[in-house]
Amino acid sequence: FTHDNKYIIKTVTNAEATLLLRILPDLVRHYTDNRNSLINRFFGLHSITMYNLNLYFVVLENIFVANNKPHEMYDIKGSWVDRHTNHHVTERKLMKDEDLHYKMKLTTAQSRAMFAQLDRDTQFLASNNIMDYSLLLGTYYNRVHRAQIAVSASQSPPTENHADTDDEDFAVYHSVYVEGPGKYCIGIIDMLQEWNLNKRSERVIKGLRGKDKNGVSCVPPMYYQQRFMNKMIEIGIGNAESGNKGYSIDDGDAYLCADEEEEEEQKEDIAKRTQVQSEQDTVDTQQAFVV
Repeated sequence: FTHDNKYIIKTVTNAEATLLLRILPDLVRHYTDNRNSLINRFFGLHSITMYNLNLYFVVLENIFVANNKPHEMYDIKGSWVDRHTNHHVTERKLMKDEDLHYKMKLTTAQSRAMFAQLDRDTQFLASNNIMDYSLLLGTYYNRVHRAQIAVSASQSPPTENHADTDDEDFAVYHSVYVEGPGKYCIGIIDMLQEWNLNKRSERVIKGLRGKDKNGVSCVPPMYYQQRFMNKMIEIGIGNAESGNKGYSIDDGDAYLCADEEEEEEQKEDIAKRTQVQSEQDTVDTQQAFVV
């Protein structure tokens, strides 16, 4: 972090730096067309040469409020294999998918807008062959004094409260404070991983080790995107009331097969063009000798 905690400095690999430069024009257009994009903002890509080694690092916007650490933090991918920790919420450490056991409390309008933006963001990433990104979720808890609640209730229309109807029959004592989730900070992070040969191999190896190939993080980009969005509905971002039905996804291997078929077609196309070019070069050479 920088001294004011507004920005993050993170090292990246040569492959990640190359990917960022490749998608940069499209990423800028996406930011321009989606002012409320939840993809973590990049403010710079830099390199330093030390002892004949090139070190690359990026400057990113801090998703969380500066100098105010969330009470709970989660790294959500939508996968379920090895996506849990042994941390307790009171430790305020980063946790994962399987550690989150509640839904976010959002209005219908917030839920619908957030889901729509995340869908656009992740479709953009999938179109650029990117996967393995995460939703970073930070939850801040608020404490409200019961007297404030009483004042607020007196200014609102009366509502039926079944919870207090039988209080007189029991020894019931009300808490001075009411505490719960009061603010969420979210953003898409770690979006510089391309679906490449290494990730394909990782998927195969994990499958051979008996792990659920549909539940690991290394899956084709389109399958990853749809599984990710379904997870968003599961944690309370988008729901039936908001008009978000999620995706009906098939086995990850179906996406993998389609991906491999497309790759084979590309290889065949390149081979054909290379052969045509080679034949043309041969003809040009022969004509040169004739001349």
